[in-house]
Amino acid sequence: MISWACRLGVTECVNNATFLYKMWTAQPDNNNWVKSNYKRVVICAAIANTGDEEWNFALDRYLSTNLSSEKEMLLYALSCLNSPKALNTLLEWALDANSNIRRQDSPTVFRSVSANPIESLMVFEFVLQHWDKMLVTLSEGGKGDLGTATRSVQQALERTRINLEWRKRRFPIVMKLLDSWSQVRTFG
Repeated sequence: MISWACRLGVTECVNNATFLYKMWTAQPDNNNWVKSNYKRVVICAAIANTGDEEWNFALDRYLSTNLSSEKEMLLYALSCLNSPKALNTLLEWALDANSNIRRQDSPTVFRSVSANPIESLMVFEFVLQHWDKMLVTLSEGGKGDLGTATRSVQQALERTRINLEWRKRRFPIVMKLLDSWSQVRTFG
């Protein structure tokens, strides 16, 4: 429920997430700033509702960590920013062999960015525009990787279509329910 509340912008949830994120930026080496099962939600909500400074902090953390699970979680969070420019940059980095995005993380970038309901159309247009480059870039690791990468992109496109459709039909109903739900207090 907390994930939904934050994703849909419930004020109390967003405020708590932003507060916790700021605590983390003040003490970046503190690994106990939030319970691990809330970390992804908190970072995503903070990035979605703040700006470039928070996004850049998460990017720096992605670049500095050696933990694959942490890298994946941070890539997901980086895709939460509601900025077409930043998301487009992230997608371009996923295709650029000289960027700091690891080749094996490229499918994660496409899945994560396509899950951002605000920018789903932008992702769809990016994929259409860069399809040939995506196939070449993602196949550099071998034909087995190409099949996986192609499936990831196809799933991302389908998820984008479903997200757009769902948002159009259900978003007002969910917002009304969440507005009436007032028990989001803490991530404790």
